[in-house]
Amino acid sequence: MTAGVQRWEALTNGLPDETRVHAITVHPANPEVVFIGTTKGAFRSADRGGRWERLALPDPEADIWSITVDPTDCRTFMPVAGQSASTAARMTAITGRNCPIRLS
Repeated sequence: MTAGVQRWEALTNGLPDETRVHAITVHPANPEVVFIGTTKGAFRSADRGGRWERLALPDPEADIWSITVDPTDCRTFMPVAGQSASTAARMTAITGRNCPIRLS
């Protein structure tokens, strides 16, 4: 890389076409795991964005504006659909490769 030159790489493998990212959250205990909130749902990557998997939310294509990981229980996170916290759904992640999601 040339000094002073910056380069961005699109990490879109597994994301729907024309997806816009609103939020990025890195798992506090495992920096390989990244969550994103997008215009087409919430996604999780187990390899720092190399491949994305859609999270099984009640509305899988909800417009997710924020994702917060509970600092006391890294298996629990809260995606916020729309721009209002009143539309938030509390979700619980089970650890593992596929990280299935269930309502808590």
